[in-house]
Amino acid sequence: MATRRAPLIAAVLLPIVLLLSLVTVSIADARSAHPEHKQSAITGGTITIRSFTFTVPASVQRGTLVRVVNKDAVTHSVTSNAAGKFNVFVPAHSTRQFRAPSTPQKYGFHCTPHPSMKGILKVR
Repeated sequence: MATRRAPLIAAVLLPIVLLLSLVTVSIADARSAHPEHKQSAITGGTITIRSFTFTVPASVQRGTLVRVVNKDAVTHSVTSNAAGKFNVFVPAHSTRQFRAPSTPQKYGFHCTPHPSMKGILKVR
């Protein structure tokens, strides 16, 4: 009985596997045809907060998503010194993100609850 089931299972599973493969390829082709989908997925780097100190990437590309990882036990922020460029509050032991400004330059920033915490984000 088990030998009869094997061809039947193969006959049912093979078309399903082929269909899933075609769907996967179609989705990949559709994404590559629309570059705007790629732009939103590009990350610009990670700012890490640990022991009330910022660790900042050397630079990030303009308009990309920047992750902020807070490893401290208190809430921090990454707030641009230039009003309105970026401002994200990151609760203790969590991650948030913001979009880097579209103008390439160096942006000074600070932590609103802890003003002695400062950093510079270089946007290229």
